[in-house]
Amino acid sequence: METVSEKIEHYIISAISTDKYLVGSPLPSERELSKEISVNRCSLRTAMKALEKDGWIKIQHGSATKVMGFLDNCQINAAIQRVKYVDDDLSQSLKSGVIDTFFDIIYLLLQKEISIEINLLLSELGDSINCKEAFINNEALLANSLAQKNKNKVYALLVNQLTPLYEIYAPNMLTEEAMSNRYALYSMLKESSLVNHYL
Repeated sequence: METVSEKIEHYIISAISTDKYLVGSPLPSERELSKEISVNRCSLRTAMKALEKDGWIKIQHGSATKVMGFLDNCQINAAIQRVKYVDDDLSQSLKSGVIDTFFDIIYLLLQKEISIEINLLLSELGDSINCKEAFINNEALLANSLAQKNKNKVYALLVNQLTPLYEIYAPNMLTEEAMSNRYALYSMLKESSLVNHYL
């Protein structure tokens, strides 16, 4: 059951997503919106603040509230939470994308850095292959260690944004087969690195 605030957010997000309210254009006044959605203005203000925080709108005191380009301004977590109002399949796809992207970043960084510390983390990951919770925790540790060792701050930023989302979505979406496949690919990189080191 939706709360009043969720009802308002759902309405405005749907209206923006279907181009009823165009990016860059002003929203109707508080009075018009509260009448249109059948809610009081106090509830409307609360919902509008949440939408502004996520990047859907820009509240401008003394002038009309402006519709913003949400996907250009939002945090990734906000995208996943809000997109469900418009398209639940897209929300599921974004969650899956978080898990896949997390793997891609680890795989990419492992190609650049295999150290004693990283080898230990990979061993712990292998030891936890039969326990999903431990595997997820160890993979998150691996990602963060790799991002800290890499001099490119973009990876640190991405891992910082993705880690909490990965920890939320992976328990329900990461299968045993996927864990085995991920670990097999990490191990292959580790073995390749060791061979190259001794050549």
